[in-house]
Amino acid sequence: MARDIYGISLRDVIPSSIASDPQIQAMIDALDPELQSVSLDTREALIYSRINELPEDVIDLLAWQFHVDFYEPMDLSLEIKRGLVKTAILVHKRKGTRWAVQELCGVVFGDTEVSPWFEYGGEPYHFNVSIDATLPSQDAWEKFFIALEVTKSVRDWLDAIEIRRGAAAELYYGLGSHTAGTVMIGLGTPDDSRLELCMGMGMTVTGVIDILQEGGGAGG
Repeated sequence: MARDIYGISLRDVIPSSIASDPQIQAMIDALDPELQSVSLDTREALIYSRINELPEDVIDLLAWQFHVDFYEPMDLSLEIKRGLVKTAILVHKRKGTRWAVQELCGVVFGDTEVSPWFEYGGEPYHFNVSIDATLPSQDAWEKFFIALEVTKSVRDWLDAIEIRRGAAAELYYGLGSHTAGTVMIGLGTPDDSRLELCMGMGMTVTGVIDILQEGGGAGG
């Protein structure tokens, strides 16, 4: 049966001629835990592919290594720190572009929209940022603006940061009906009778009946 590197034992690979030797079995019992421990530790060599599993102190070291522009203060969540480390290389490669600003803001704030000046009628080389979240402190905002300054193009100017706030509410609606009409009854000629109805909104029913006498006016 196939065994992986983390659970294999020396018993699985030694020759059958010595497998029953008591000294060999004692040696296997002593070595197996150590060898399996080393096999488990080989995962520690995988750094970039395990960013989502690494502890915060290792993420902090990677942020220093990749020169993440926006990382302090340390009250950023571990999820945001990991996102900044993941995108650090691409952001450095594409600094000065709309993409880099969008990526930086997206990692920090989540859903983000960067609008250049020609999309909202602003002055040339200005831009707006629209976000759904905010930062926990004034110090965090100051660090963010420093990072934004080194990420955007030197010629670009930030006009405003719009913080969107959504609210969920239940909406109730209903409909009523109103019926009104006029019934004309001609006593002399049945063909003169007619019914006119119109529909509207409301909860009342009203009507007017006119009775036409032969050769005379109307009475009600």
